[in-house]
Amino acid sequence: GLMQSSAYFASESLLSTRGEPESWEMQPHIDNNVSALGLVNGRNELDTLKLEKFVSENATAYSTIKSRLGLSSYEFGFQVTDLAGNVVYYEFGHLAGGSLNNSVNFDRFALLNNTPVIFHMEVWGR
Repeated sequence: GLMQSSAYFASESLLSTRGEPESWEMQPHIDNNVSALGLVNGRNELDTLKLEKFVSENATAYSTIKSRLGLSSYEFGFQVTDLAGNVVYYEFGHLAGGSLNNSVNFDRFALLNNTPVIFHMEVWGR
């Protein structure tokens, strides 16, 4: 469905691109100066500065971030965890906890400081 494909394209943007501008994390805020969001500095290598900026904008730019990712119609969140899912390194947005019927959840492998991690993402409707 539409939510499924929207979630997929959002995750591709986050995990396959640096964003636009490429150094968007140096901007004061995620606003109209940032046209696209990506969290990696290379394929699947998460950039800690981008992650920290993204998470720090959670309270102020949640709706802007959703619109940049094509997720305006939905709620959205992610966690970056260790492979066992026990340690949460980063968390953003609103997680439904996977208990809803109208949600898309998926896990992608990524690298954080050369360590394999899981990028767990949820997109859901209220």
